[in-house]
Amino acid sequence: MLALKRNLRRKKSELVELQEKKLRAIVKHAYETVPFYHKLFKTHKIAPETVRTVDDLRKLPMITKKEVQENFEALVSKKVNVSNCIKQKTSGSTGLPLTILKDKNALSFQQAVSMRQSFECGERLSDKVIQLRWTGSGAVSADTKKPYYWNYFPPISLWILADRLPFKDIIDLLNFYDPDVIVSYPGLLKMVIESANLKTRPRLVFS
Repeated sequence: MLALKRNLRRKKSELVELQEKKLRAIVKHAYETVPFYHKLFKTHKIAPETVRTVDDLRKLPMITKKEVQENFEALVSKKVNVSNCIKQKTSGSTGLPLTILKDKNALSFQQAVSMRQSFECGERLSDKVIQLRWTGSGAVSADTKKPYYWNYFPPISLWILADRLPFKDIIDLLNFYDPDVIVSYPGLLKMVIESANLKTRPRLVFS
């Protein structure tokens, strides 16, 4: 978290240097441990060590969502223990829902980035937060059965799974918990805001 906050104060040249260092590490990792990308590099005769900057990414062919969907197993790194990951799914708003695996390190980093963003926008450690999500999004496993539950990161937040509860129950939970912060999707927030029964008035809303 501290490292992420320090990055906000770095010069552009320092950020570019850091970005390209991480890019080279990702390319090396993909070539050496991910079957799909190893084959892609070989097929297009691309040496991974030649991809060193953001501009060099133009050397790589674009892949489609359909390819990702059809090659799920080949896109998982050989270094990953799938049993230690949670399975998430994208919303499929473009017509092609995707399955994503995340381990504890990935989830922790994702939460840290989200917290940095929220705190920069005025969220406080003492705030009551409600995350209004779909099953399989954020830090929610696609296998989760509970309609809502407590999560202690960020500090104390109530996660409500909108696809697991009647809309009236969602509004009742929002009114009862009376959060300082609500995090959700634009379409869902619109429905919540337009509800005549909504009484709570959060200080911050993130979408």
